[in-house]
Amino acid sequence: MSRGIVIGQRISTDDGFSMNGAVETSDIVRWLLYWDKITYAGVGLNGGSIAGNHPDEIGYLESLGVFNTEIVDLNTLGPIRVPQPEPGTKIFGIAGNQYPVVSAAVRVKLCETLSERTGNIWTLGQSGGEKLLLPSADQSKELLDIQLNNCLPVPVIETPFEDILNFKESHGAELDRLRYALDTLREKVLSSSDERRALDMAMREISIALEDMHNAMNGKGIKVLSQTISLYTENPSIGFWSALGGVLGASQGIPVEIAAGAGLAAPTAFKFLKRNILGGNALPSPKSDFSYAFEISREFK
Repeated sequence: MSRGIVIGQRISTDDGFSMNGAVETSDIVRWLLYWDKITYAGVGLNGGSIAGNHPDEIGYLESLGVFNTEIVDLNTLGPIRVPQPEPGTKIFGIAGNQYPVVSAAVRVKLCETLSERTGNIWTLGQSGGEKLLLPSADQSKELLDIQLNNCLPVPVIETPFEDILNFKESHGAELDRLRYALDTLREKVLSSSDERRALDMAMREISIALEDMHNAMNGKGIKVLSQTISLYTENPSIGFWSALGGVLGASQGIPVEIAAGAGLAAPTAFKFLKRNILGGNALPSPKSDFSYAFEISREFK
């Protein structure tokens, strides 16, 4: 079963509204390494659309069927809870402070549509920080944010797409091992396992898989950055937090930090944190895959 990721416009709400509709090469290299298909969610209304002017090299991935754009008509979304409009920029008549919610709804809709259409696993992807944007402006849900800090190898922006695809073909076993390790951790989390040993083993397998990925990419001469990835899923019951020894801290919003993979060259630093996320109820198929958000690059390896 292949895995796909739905991406969209890079939106920031930290200092007013700003949007970059184009895909950036720095984003593509990370998605291309870890997912089989990349679909960009364009926004459409009454015959018009916003899909971004992507870099020329994206055409190569389109020709291989790895990357494509699908337009989601806003008329197909149904009611969306949005904040009261504020003065300023408007897109399709939608106020700038409302547009992030609408754009998120488009990505969620497309993610669900592709999962049903293809029978494969599709998830949400988002770059530009650990803040996850989801539809719904006035409803929040408590989600679990599992952070793998400064450990995920991502090719540098100069890496040719062909080199990444060749690496995936020759090192599929390493990629599958990492995917399986992440799946296992999610299963342990969602089962609310109160067995710390099972959780430690799942985290150690991720550490081993990440070290194997680093070694394999170094062996191919691929320069990488170590990045932090946030994996969002449903918040488990108290049994999970009890196993981590962080029941009190979790209730107060204090993250539980664990270093896994003792004896490895670079043990993985895990951070578990409860987050109230606006629109958390819209998280698509939380029991089938994570939603992902990347922080900025940290260091060369």
